[in-house]
Amino acid sequence: MISDKRDDWEMLKNKLLWDLKNSPRKNPENFENSTIHRLSQNHRYLDFFDAVIEVITPKERKMIAFKGISNPQSSPGLSECQKIIAAALLSIGKDDDEKLYFNYLVPKDKIDQARRWTLSKNFIIELDFQSELDGKYGLAFVFPNHAKEGAADLLAL
Repeated sequence: MISDKRDDWEMLKNKLLWDLKNSPRKNPENFENSTIHRLSQNHRYLDFFDAVIEVITPKERKMIAFKGISNPQSSPGLSECQKIIAAALLSIGKDDDEKLYFNYLVPKDKIDQARRWTLSKNFIIELDFQSELDGKYGLAFVFPNHAKEGAADLLAL
């Protein structure tokens, strides 16, 4: 599971598919409209995110990669966000809004670390502050409508 090679699209896709299908889940936490499982074994994403949760709601299924809480560096700084966004752009390609690269040296009111890639109607990738993680920065793989087709779409990409 450890690799010194940067994620390209095929590697990212294969990691996600493996984690979706094979990663053991810890006991679920049930909330009013969602169930959250922490994956007990998962891949590392974009050379930064080392923990993953699965969130299942009536509307969607999400796999959210984030920096584990046990690490004192769990929230990326602005220069780290620049590297994470650059790695995502290299792996996935242009984001939907063509925000492209992140420059943390711009005035503070123009800082935008969010990126979104709509790869199909059943598969979306979001790099943003995640409400399910109490606002931590994370990489979400979103399958609307539970989209079993989403995994099939992922295989086809």
